[in-house]
Amino acid sequence: MHKKGKIMMTCLIGVILIFGIFFYFNNRQLTFNDQERAAGTQVKTVLNKNISAINAGDLSAYLATITPDKRRQTKKELGQDLQRQKTQVTLKSFKLQKVKNEHALAKVSQLQVNQRTQKKQIIETNVEFTKDGQSWFINKSILYNIMDIK
Repeated sequence: MHKKGKIMMTCLIGVILIFGIFFYFNNRQLTFNDQERAAGTQVKTVLNKNISAINAGDLSAYLATITPDKRRQTKKELGQDLQRQKTQVTLKSFKLQKVKNEHALAKVSQLQVNQRTQKKQIIETNVEFTKDGQSWFINKSILYNIMDIK
């Protein structure tokens, strides 16, 4: 009986490992309803406007894409640096992760090129969006990876 128990336990662990590996490597697709997909399109548009503002060095346009309650602090911190940075940003990927009422979360990958030094980086962030009235704004951007490109 003891030997049978070990065999059963080994088989059970094997099955769990197989399902775990399948789950880990399987390309899990998130599904959204029509309203959530529309919100995803709207927040991606806000992100594209944000990127255009960065590329143009346009502080006013940049501030218009973030939540109104964070504009004053952002303006103080960013100041004239946005115009001086001479950074070119290109959206590489945008993957909507979650939409819930007036909040959305997306995983974003961007190519950032410093125009002065020509240094290239892939910037990966989680971007949180908030809906205020009929408009979506960037509420928070959390950087989780930077890769230098040679």
